[in-house]
Amino acid sequence: MYYSLTPELETGNLTLDWKHKGLMYNIEMLMQDITDSHKPERETVESSMSSLISYLTRLFGHEEFLQKSSNYPEKFSHQEAHEGFMQEMNALKKKFQQDGLTEENNNTLIQLVNSIVHHIKFEDRKFNEHIRVR
Repeated sequence: MYYSLTPELETGNLTLDWKHKGLMYNIEMLMQDITDSHKPERETVESSMSSLISYLTRLFGHEEFLQKSSNYPEKFSHQEAHEGFMQEMNALKKKFQQDGLTEENNNTLIQLVNSIVHHIKFEDRKFNEHIRVR
């Protein structure tokens, strides 16, 4: 298992943590597809990427709704980070469709996923502190 919701990633908000657990599941499925011991199927990887992008869209929408409704002072920078992740993920999906499973694409995906995990660990936890103390 590559990615899971570990205690260091938990925000303390049951809803966010549940959604983050779903995100980690989607990430894990994509990573398993890419590193399949048999030759990874291009269609399977594209389907997993589409599922991850769809999940991220819903997750980010939920977080941004909570940020707006709680008057989170850093909501704009948080939203910009989300938009950046989505742009990168969509661009990477296109590269996978064009070039297939190259080492460069795989490494870019791993870096992007690690950036999202870092975002959860620091930015989402900071946001949860804001809504927890309100």
